[in-house]
Amino acid sequence: MRVLILADDCNPDWPSLPVVGYKFARAIANHADVVVATQVRNKPNIQRDGMGKAEVVYLDTEKIAAPINNLAVMLRGGTTTGWTIQMAVNYPSYLAFEFAVWKHFQQDLRSGHFDVVHRITPMSPTLPSPMAQWSPVPFLLGPLNGNLPWPKYFTAELSREREWLSSLRNFYKFLPYYRATYNRSAGILAAFDHTIADLPASVQSKTINFPEVGIDPELFTLPNRSKQKQMTILFVGRLVPYKLPEVVVRAFAASPILQQHRLVIVGEGPETPRLESIVEEQGLSGCVELTGKKSQAEVGELMRQA
Repeated sequence: MRVLILADDCNPDWPSLPVVGYKFARAIANHADVVVATQVRNKPNIQRDGMGKAEVVYLDTEKIAAPINNLAVMLRGGTTTGWTIQMAVNYPSYLAFEFAVWKHFQQDLRSGHFDVVHRITPMSPTLPSPMAQWSPVPFLLGPLNGNLPWPKYFTAELSREREWLSSLRNFYKFLPYYRATYNRSAGILAAFDHTIADLPASVQSKTINFPEVGIDPELFTLPNRSKQKQMTILFVGRLVPYKLPEVVVRAFAASPILQQHRLVIVGEGPETPRLESIVEEQGLSGCVELTGKKSQAEVGELMRQA
């Protein structure tokens, strides 16, 4: 099977979505004849690490994408919070990417060179795909994630997360290409029940519940170690209100039993000063460590120790 993969976010060095997209595309290439279309910004890191058996085509839409991304970062107040803002502002940039894909591959698609077009990133259901309408071969969408609601009591966290646009999230259903994206897709992969519930009722029959995150067994393996008296509890993620790192720190503060063990927090973000303040106020410096950002290989080793 010959597959054209659309992976706007696809980078072995960038955490979260880019590295998931990279490893997902590389894994699919072990089972099919794959060409990956991605942004030129990913080229240096992909060329350094390779893409396994996949061929990679780099498309340059930076004249549009770069200023739009700068605008999004300004509105978000950085790069760690306000993801709803990022998705909304990214829409013109993503349209430009898919238009570049169509311009580059339309002859191959019309001649039957590919059997399937598969968009793996972005994984947000709020960014429609014009390629679903343009492609003359079956179009596969996903895996998608998102639509996890904020608990109604978490108003303070919602504000610190800069998610003021989340109340307008459903307006994405009025964007150009939204209906075509779902109606024309041959199949839709969606990661969670709350994501599937957000999709149109008319496409539920062709939606597959498919987790979007797997593991790289080369980096994340089960450890062979003896039981130790002092255990290590590990938190890895962006240090933002959405991830609630404060909960595990306050659990340590409230428990003399937990304080006999060790909490390691890996990541960076605007909640870092808040967490450091709680650690100092509660006298937890002997059992709680904030390490900052770590590479995937380092995270794998920390997980084996935890």
